[in-house]
Amino acid sequence: MNAPISATVPAVSHTIAVAGLDCPDEAAVVRDAVKDLPGVQDVGFDYTDGTACVRCAAGGATMEALVQAISSAGLAARPATAGAETTDDVEVGLRRNRRVTVILAMSAAGLVAGGGIIDAVRAGGIAAAFRVETSSWMAQTLYGLAIGLCSIRLLPRAWSALRALRADMYLLMVIAVAGALALGDWLEGATVCVLFLISLALEAWSSGRARAAIAAVMGLAPTQARVRDDQGQERLTDPASVAVGSLVVVNPGERMPLDGIVTDGASHLDESAITGESLPVSRQVGDPVYAGTVNGEALLVVQSTGRAADSTLARMTRLVAESRQRRGHAERWIDAFSARYTPAVVLVAIAIAVGPPLLAGVPWDIWIYRALVLLVIACPCALVIATPVTTVAALARAARMGVLIKGGEHLETAARLRAIALDKTGTLTTGRPVVVAVEPLAGVASERLLAVALALERRSGHPLARAVIAHAEAAGITAVQADQHVVIPGRGMTMQCAEGQGWLGSPRFATERLPSLAGQDWLTAAGKPGGTIVVGLNDQALGVIRVADAVRPEAPAVLAALRRLGVQSVVMLTGDDRRTAQTVAHGLGITEVHAELLPADKVERIAGLVTAGPPVAMVGDGVNDAPALARADLGIAMGAAGSPAALETADIALMRDDLGRLPWLIEHARRTRAIVLQNIVVALGAKAVFLVLTVTGHASLWAAIAADTGVSVLVTLNALRMLRGNTDASTPARAAPRKSGAEDA
Repeated sequence: MNAPISATVPAVSHTIAVAGLDCPDEAAVVRDAVKDLPGVQDVGFDYTDGTACVRCAAGGATMEALVQAISSAGLAARPATAGAETTDDVEVGLRRNRRVTVILAMSAAGLVAGGGIIDAVRAGGIAAAFRVETSSWMAQTLYGLAIGLCSIRLLPRAWSALRALRADMYLLMVIAVAGALALGDWLEGATVCVLFLISLALEAWSSGRARAAIAAVMGLAPTQARVRDDQGQERLTDPASVAVGSLVVVNPGERMPLDGIVTDGASHLDESAITGESLPVSRQVGDPVYAGTVNGEALLVVQSTGRAADSTLARMTRLVAESRQRRGHAERWIDAFSARYTPAVVLVAIAIAVGPPLLAGVPWDIWIYRALVLLVIACPCALVIATPVTTVAALARAARMGVLIKGGEHLETAARLRAIALDKTGTLTTGRPVVVAVEPLAGVASERLLAVALALERRSGHPLARAVIAHAEAAGITAVQADQHVVIPGRGMTMQCAEGQGWLGSPRFATERLPSLAGQDWLTAAGKPGGTIVVGLNDQALGVIRVADAVRPEAPAVLAALRRLGVQSVVMLTGDDRRTAQTVAHGLGITEVHAELLPADKVERIAGLVTAGPPVAMVGDGVNDAPALARADLGIAMGAAGSPAALETADIALMRDDLGRLPWLIEHARRTRAIVLQNIVVALGAKAVFLVLTVTGHASLWAAIAADTGVSVLVTLNALRMLRGNTDASTPARAAPRKSGAEDA
C-alpha cells in the first residue's frame, strides 16, 4: 500500500506540463531543478502526457516558482490543471511540440538529401558519395544548415545537462555530432541529427497512443446536465453545480452526468466505461446509475445521490491519474540502473578513444570515431521507456475492462500472487438473499404456504421479505386478502385474513407462539444454509421458507481458474456464522474457512497469511473489509457500488460485480510482466551487440542512431500490444447481466 507523503503536514500537489518530457533524462532535469525549493517532498512523472507532479508541504514552493525553476533549466514548462493531466491544454501543447519536431526533422532531411545529391553528382554515384572524404562546400553548407535546424531541439537540453554535469542523450548526441564534424564527416553528422529528431517524433507518437487510451477512460464525463426544477422546467447547467437530490433528465443517447437513482422511466444503459460490461444493462425505477454511462432507448429521470466530484466516474478518473505516477519496482530498478549505466558507458567511450592510440600507437581518428558511435548507442532511452509505456498501456486496457489498478507496483504484485483471501458476502455470494427452499408441513400445499407469506411480506421492507416476494411472484402465487398488519421488531409480524390471524417470523418467534414446536428437527434445520422463516395460521404452523445468500454463478469457475493459474491457497474470511460459511465453502471446494470474524480478526488472519511468505491478496466489498484490504499485499475491492471505504483503500477495484475479472487480472498482470521483460532483453541486447560491433569497427554513427531509434520504436510498439490485451474470452464463466434493480435489492 502507498503511505501518505507526510503523516502530519498536508501536502499540496502541483501538476506541470513540461515540453518533451518523455524520458527519465528530462525527468532528471526537472527533479534537479526543483529539489532544493522550499517544501518539495516528492516529484512524480507521467511520460505519456509530459507532466510532472510536484508534491510540496503546505506553504512550500508555489506553482509559479516551480515553473520558473524548470524553465530556467532549459525545459518549456507551464501549469497544468491539477489532477487532469489529459486536459485539452496539455494535449495541445504536446501536439504542438511534436509538430515542430516533425517539421524540423523533415526540413533537415530535405537539406541532407540536397547535400547528398550534390556529393553524388560530384562523386559519380550515390554509393560513391558515402566514400567521399571531403564534401564540397555547397554540400557542407546544406549539411550545416540541417545540423543547425536540429540544434534547435538539441542544444538547449544539452547545455542544461552539461551545466548539471549529467550525461543525458542530448549531450551525448551533441558530442557525437561535434566529433563527426571534427573528423570531417559532415554527411554522417547531419544524418545522425535527422535520425535523432525522427526518433523523438516517433517516441512522441507512441506516447500519444498510450495517452489517447487513458483519455478514453478519463474523458467520459458530460460537460452539461439537464436539471428539472420544482415547476417542471428544464435547464442545462454544469454537473459540478447540481445539488444532491436534484432531478436530472437524461435523453436517449446521452451520457449520465451524475450518480443517482432512477425515479421515472426504464431503459438499457451501456455501462462498459465504468464496469467493463459489454452488454446493455436494464435500469428502471429504483435502480442505481453511474455518471459516464450511456442511456439507451428511453428517457430517464434520475435523482442525484452525490456531487459530480464524488461520483464513481470522478473517483475512477482521479485514481487512474494518480496510478500513472506510481512507479513499479521494475521501473524504479531501471531508473537506478540507467543512472549508473550512462556514466559508465561514457567512461568506456573515453577509454576506447584514448586507450588504443596511447597503448598501441594506432590512428586516433579511427578510435575516436568508434568512441562516438558508442556514445550514440549508449543512450538508454529504449530501456527506460520500455517499462512506463507498457505499464500505462496495461493500466488503460484494464480500466477499459472495468479493472481499476492504482499503480504499476500493484500489477507486479498481481503477477506473483500465490494466495488469495475472499470475503463471503458480496464477494463469493451476491450479497442478496434468495429463497433456496420452501418446506410445507404434511398436508399443507406449498402454494398455500407462499400465499400467506406473500400477504405478510408485502408490508415489510426487510431484505428477506423482498426475497420471499420475488420468489412467490415468480411462481405466480396470489396473496391472500389481509389487513391489520403488525410488525414485531426483530422477531416477526402478524396480519388478519378471512381464515384468522396469519403470522411469520424467526424460529424463536414461532416457538414463543407455539411452544410445542420447540426442538423440532424441521425447525432447527441443522446443517442447512441460510435463515429460516416460519409461516403459520392461527395456532398451526404451515411450514418454513429457507432463505440464503446466493453463491455467484461464476464463483466455481473462477476458483478453478485461480488454481490453474497457480494460486496455491484460497481462503474464505467472513463474519457470517460458521455453519453458513462451511456450507458455502464446501459447495465451492474451499477447504480453509475462517468464520464469525470481526474486522480486526480478518486483519489478523491476513497478517498470518502474509507472514507465511507468498504475496497475498484480499478480495472484499464492505466497510468491514477495508482494514484487511489495507493489510494484504494486494487489496482488491468488488463492484462500482461497493463501499467507498473499500474502493479507496484497495489497490485494485473490480468495477463490475464479476469475480471473473480476478483470473483475468492475474493473466493481464503476467502478460504485462512478460512484455516488460521482453523489452528489457531487447534494449540491453541491442546495446551489447553494438558494443561488440563498435569495438571491432563494424558500426557507424548513422547505423548506431538508426538502431537506437529502431529499438526505441520496437519496444514501444511491443508495449502498446497491452492496449489490445486479453479479453473476456479467456476468463471463466461470467455472471449473467443484471436485468433490473429489483434483483439487486
